Amino acid sequence: MGLERPEPGTEVVSSARRPTWSSSTRDPFTGPPEDIAATRALQTFVDGVRVHAAPDA
Repeated sequence: MGLERPEPGTEVVSSARRPTWSSSTRDPFTGPPEDIAATRALQTFVDGVRVHAAPDA
């Protein structure tokens, strides 16, 4: 049993028994710095519960 990698475009915020993570429209760590502001959060989960969902998520 190993660790599973997140889907492309998904960044893991932390790892715990109840996962906390978010998915975004792009990887904010790639590309030019001026494009970071265009990154949108699609979904955010805290302790395994979705606390944010964009209308198009």
